Order: sequence, then C-alpha cells, then structure tokens
Amino acid sequence: PIAGIVAITLYIAAHAALHADEIVKPVSITARTITNFHIGSDQQKFGPLTFLGGLEMDSREQHFGAISGVDFTGDDIWFVTDTGFWLQGSLSRNAKGAPKAITATSIGEITAKGGARFSNKWEADAEGIAIAEDGTIIISFERDHRIAQYQWNGTDLSFVDDEQPPVPLHEL
Repeated sequence: PIAGIVAITLYIAAHAALHADEIVKPVSITARTITNFHIGSDQQKFGPLTFLGGLEMDSREQHFGAISGVDFTGDDIWFVTDTGFWLQGSLSRNAKGAPKAITATSIGEITAKGGARFSNKWEADAEGIAIAEDGTIIISFERDHRIAQYQWNGTDLSFVDDEQPPVPLHEL
C-alpha cells in the first residue's frame, strides 16, 4: 500500500509540474441551447421576467466546472470557479437575444499579488465576479473573505489590489 501511495503522489507531482507554466490557455466549450425554463413547459414569462434561453456547457478541460459567478460586458462573458479559475469568452445570441454559443474562450488561474499562485485551494475559492464600468474585474472570495480587483490585458488577469469586505466578517 505504501508503494502505491508513493507512486500516486509522484504521478500527481509530475503531472502538476507539466502544467506549471500554463497560467492561461485556450479552452473549447461545447454548449447545448436550453429553450424551456421548465422541462415539459413552454412558459417563458415569470412576472416581469422573460426567459430567453440558456446554455448547458461542457468541456474536456480538467479545470472547467464548479462555476460560482458570472458577469457580462456586451458580448463578453466572464466566469469564476470555486476551484480558483476564471474563464472568459464571447457569447453569441440568436435574433431574439437568446444565448446560442460561447466562443474564443480562455481559462486561467486566479492569482495573488505579483502573479503568485495560491498555496491552498481555500485561498482561491472565488464566489462572485463583477465587471466595473472602468473595466476593473472584481472577484469576491469565500473562506478567506476578501474582494480583489484585477485588470484584463487582453490575455490574462493581473492582480491590482484586495480589501476586506465592507462588513464585519462574522456577518458574512
């Protein structure tokens, strides 16, 4: 049993080292359109809201999934994950405005000050994302509660600053 644990540990360490320089990379996402909010129902109006459509997304990328936050700026769509990654792509829509595909997508690790990687998963547990009017990307984190600001340079997110939430941590 010990030899098996050592072999698995060495494999994991070697596999991680192969990807140590891949902070950002392109990712392919397949999407199936969702036309009905409720299966078996064609109801589209819910009070003042109208369901335009949705996407069921999938990818072979090992870090795709665990999406916990999303925001839009025009046709750009941004996601953050519970596992410390961000995704950015272009959202295309049909003539009625319903989403139909996500293209030109990149995935990258959310990094700390100076581009450093987080040592522990709980440090990178992103929960929300918002794009400010000036283009600043604001990411909120749980566990290590804070709000961080990033700038997009066209290929990667660069850490700018972080701060504690504007309420006492025990109230979160």
